[in-house]
Amino acid sequence: MCQRCGLPSGFNCGCVQQTLSPCSPCANPGPCPVLLDTQCVIYHKDMNTTSNLLALGLGNGSTLQLILDTIDSKLRNIDVNSWSLPCLRAISPITTLQAFGQLVDTRLCQIQIEIDDLTAEAAVPLVANDSSSIDFSTSGTLDHTLTGNVKLSTAAGNQIAIDSEGLVVAPQTLSIDYTNKTLTISDGNTVNFASLICGVSGFLGNVTSDPTAVDGQYWYRTDLLPNFGLKIKLNGVVKTITIS
Repeated sequence: MCQRCGLPSGFNCGCVQQTLSPCSPCANPGPCPVLLDTQCVIYHKDMNTTSNLLALGLGNGSTLQLILDTIDSKLRNIDVNSWSLPCLRAISPITTLQAFGQLVDTRLCQIQIEIDDLTAEAAVPLVANDSSSIDFSTSGTLDHTLTGNVKLSTAAGNQIAIDSEGLVVAPQTLSIDYTNKTLTISDGNTVNFASLICGVSGFLGNVTSDPTAVDGQYWYRTDLLPNFGLKIKLNGVVKTITIS
């Protein structure tokens, strides 16, 4: 038996039966009662547990030496230069795994700072300032729900209204009174043109029969062919103005 390791002689785990010096690993194991070579440590030696060394591709019964060698091989084969890192490489060159990890850590710290700033800003209540045409109000958590309502003037003649789709102004129509020489808009004002019109001449509008007219007045008969619809009264006689 090895004097300090407690293994049978001939079991080559770095400890063989020999005369030991005070500096021998077997003679002075330190805190470890037994010093073994990595070839002597077996992963799940009883083969009764499912292997979790999936990333290494190793199963039960693998030696610690094989596990460590496989890890070392995978670490040595990591080619950071082949990784697609467009966002990180735009910030700084990445040639090693350490550079990658440090840059990721730096960016995460920056993101955390930005999140903290946004959180602090979000804690500030929203202040609503009305404009001349919109009435704002706030509600909800920290008054962060903003609502705006259009102000409708109470001035006389205001035609603006609000329906289910928003602001709306009802269509307006113009009507001409040729006798009184006025122009009227529906739901609105009437403009008198009498002072601007000399005599009785003027257009009497689109009609389907000749109206009572005086010399100088003209109209358009919509019931006639386009070329013969324009009429005018001259010297007491209705004339047709041929359109070509």
